[in-house]
Amino acid sequence: MLRDIKRKSNIATLLGFVALVAALNLPDSLRAPVGGVPALPVALVLAGEALFAYGCWQYARSKGRPGAWGLVVPAGFALIAFCWFYVGPYQQALKWAGIAISVIGLFILAFLPDEHPWGK
Repeated sequence: MLRDIKRKSNIATLLGFVALVAALNLPDSLRAPVGGVPALPVALVLAGEALFAYGCWQYARSKGRPGAWGLVVPAGFALIAFCWFYVGPYQQALKWAGIAISVIGLFILAFLPDEHPWGK
């Protein structure tokens, strides 16, 4: 595993996760909509998703795999974030599907064998 890429991956993933958790735990006073859209939570979710996706992409690359392997985890988080704004009959099912996709993706990413030719 390449140390440079792994360090970037860890930093981006941590910052993205913190932004996602912060967006979901904002007090009601900061969730006030601006023009019909809660601007701060949406901005935090988008920034968190982007950083988390970049971190997972880099982690897969550090193991010598295509970066697309790392996009499974952020896809699950994106589904969970979508459920935060979606109010409908399938909200609970979609939320649990997002959690399942994220957990499965984390296991896939964590247990990928290191195939980088000069990173071992």
